Amino acid sequence: MADNDMHNNGSEPNTNSPLTWNPPDTHRFPPVMPPFPWETGQAGIGICELPGTISGVPEFPQISAQSYGQVRFINASTYNLPVNISIDGTVYSADAQFGTVSDYGWIADGFHSVTVHRATGPRTVLYEQTFPFVAGQMTTMVLTDYQSGGLDMVSISDTGCSNLPYNVSCFRFANMSYSGSAFDLLLNTGGIIFNNIGFQVVSPYKQAVAGTYRFIVTNANTLPTSQILPVIVTGSAGSAAVITQPFISFDAELAAGQNFTAYVIGSPWLSDFPLQVIVVRDAIPSVLQPLTAAPQDITGIV
Repeated sequence: MADNDMHNNGSEPNTNSPLTWNPPDTHRFPPVMPPFPWETGQAGIGICELPGTISGVPEFPQISAQSYGQVRFINASTYNLPVNISIDGTVYSADAQFGTVSDYGWIADGFHSVTVHRATGPRTVLYEQTFPFVAGQMTTMVLTDYQSGGLDMVSISDTGCSNLPYNVSCFRFANMSYSGSAFDLLLNTGGIIFNNIGFQVVSPYKQAVAGTYRFIVTNANTLPTSQILPVIVTGSAGSAAVITQPFISFDAELAAGQNFTAYVIGSPWLSDFPLQVIVVRDAIPSVLQPLTAAPQDITGIV
C-alpha cells in the first residue's frame, strides 16, 4: 500500500459499558439524487432542476448525471466494534458491523478521502486513504483485514455486463475473507465456475441462465482451464475438484437482466466472524433526493 495509507492494528480495549459517540450537528449522510426522467417515465423533467425556493426551503442543487457516480460499502473486516465509513466527512455507512452492506450513495467525479472510524467510544480513525471515483460508474468499496494487521479497503467496479441476452444474468465471485486464502467455486452438480480466487481478488462476471443455484466453496485446487464452465447453467456437470476445507455451500437466485456478486467473508478460526458468503445485487440505481433531509410541506414538486 502507499505510504499515505493509515493502517492501525485495530486493537481497542474491550469494555462492558462502552461510551457512545453522538454525532455533531454537522453529521451528514450520503448525497443522493432524484430519479431521472427515463427511470420515472415522466418526460420533460430536468435532472435535479427545481424552480427556486418554496416556503423558505432551498432548491435542490443542479447536478449533472455526467458528473456523478455511485458508491456503496461492505464491511468484511473482523474488527470487533461497529464503524462509520465516510467520504470527505460525509457518512456513507453508519454503525457498520461485520457483513453490513450499505445502499449506494452519489459521489462526485474525482479523488475523495475515505475514512473509517469507530462508531462507539472515542472517534478513533482506523483507516484513511484517497481513492478516485469516476462519473457514470458504480463502485463497491469493501473494508477488509489488512494482510499484516489493521484494516484495508478494496475498490470494485460494479459497472459492466450490460445488454444481456434474454433470460440471462451475470454472476461473479469475490474473496474478501482472510490473508493467504484462495478458493474455487463449484456448482453442487460438480461444474467448476471459478478457480483459485485469492484474497482481495474479484473474478470477472460470467453469464448465468436465470434460476436458483446451489454453489460450493472449496480450497483452491490446480485445475486445467478446460474443466471450467464458460457459462453457468442449471444442471451443468463437470469434473469437480476434490472438496477440501474450508467448505461452504450457499444458494443464489440469479434474476434475468441483473448482476450479482458472491462475497466470501470471515474466517474459519473466528467464531464471532465465521466464514460465510453474502450475495448482493450490483448496480442498483439510487432514486433518493440530494438533500440530507427531504423538504416538508411542499406540494406540486415532482
